[in-house]
Amino acid sequence: MLKKKDRQKAVNELIRVAKKNAPIFVSVMGKYAILLSAIKRWPNEVKDTVNFKRLSIDGDDYNWGSIKSSEKNKSFCHFFTVDELEKLFPKNKTKLLETVGLEGFASAQEKEFAELKDKTIQKNWLEAHNLLCTTRTAADISSHMLIIVKKK
Repeated sequence: MLKKKDRQKAVNELIRVAKKNAPIFVSVMGKYAILLSAIKRWPNEVKDTVNFKRLSIDGDDYNWGSIKSSEKNKSFCHFFTVDELEKLFPKNKTKLLETVGLEGFASAQEKEFAELKDKTIQKNWLEAHNLLCTTRTAADISSHMLIIVKKK
């Protein structure tokens, strides 16, 4: 959604239609994970000075999905920080249950993690992820984060 007020309107509607004490789950894409991977995965996004500055500051990407910055088939995507996502859920209407980094520290290493063959490395990494995925840092640097709130 292009405008912050539209994102707030969507969250307000989720809260409105939820039953009292019902959990609400929302998953979004994380801004910092995009920035951590940008040079390697999307150098043309970084080259587009105006768009990249807007992405870095506001989380707004008007070139989302483009392979080359000159492509005409661009679309919009907004990337979130944990603070921004949590602020969308009013404290007088919801109770925050958990914020989770779905990929956590593997966000910038998705390919390397997928190619792991050693079962001990996989096990150790997943155990660390399970311990750390609910920390703000892990959630903030995840490609995808999940917020779970309960309607009051």
